[in-house]
Amino acid sequence: GSAAAQDKILQISSGGSDIATMDAHRASSTTDKALVGWMYNGLVRFPPGSADPKDIEADLAERWESSPDSKTWTFFLRKGVKFHGNRGELTADDVVYSLMRSADPKRSSFSADFAGIESVTKVDDMTVRIALKYPDPNFLGRVTNYHGGNIVSKKAAEELGDKFGTNPVGTGPFAFAENVTQQYVKLV
Repeated sequence: GSAAAQDKILQISSGGSDIATMDAHRASSTTDKALVGWMYNGLVRFPPGSADPKDIEADLAERWESSPDSKTWTFFLRKGVKFHGNRGELTADDVVYSLMRSADPKRSSFSADFAGIESVTKVDDMTVRIALKYPDPNFLGRVTNYHGGNIVSKKAAEELGDKFGTNPVGTGPFAFAENVTQQYVKLV
């Protein structure tokens, strides 16, 4: 084919052992976390190269509001965000599902980070309201594109069940393509 049509391949070596899981809410090893970061997004994110909470910017949510007592947070989702593999468009249902899953010790390695959540509710298809039990100065950091803040496809996670960790579906810049045990994971 033409030069423009040729694949551009970036190879990255982790120097780590084999991956354990690509489930965003289970991935806790260094090797797994890097992969997850390329496949998923959070409601908000740290801009590339920053880990400073004051730099947090919009990601899946185009904007957000918090109540004066900092216990109620409302996120307004970006329209037209697509999940990988024809899994449809991101809606409030995916966000509610993902954050409740993150808060569940049976389904998440990061549930302790979400212990302060009282409820996560769908206001409408593109709006989510999160009520906290108490004001949490770190709350916005908890819903970034890191650990349990990553948003998964509800449909894919429910359909795949235990197999979701080997067939991850997110909205990130890279989609999962293939995993050859102890050799490589291919993302596109």
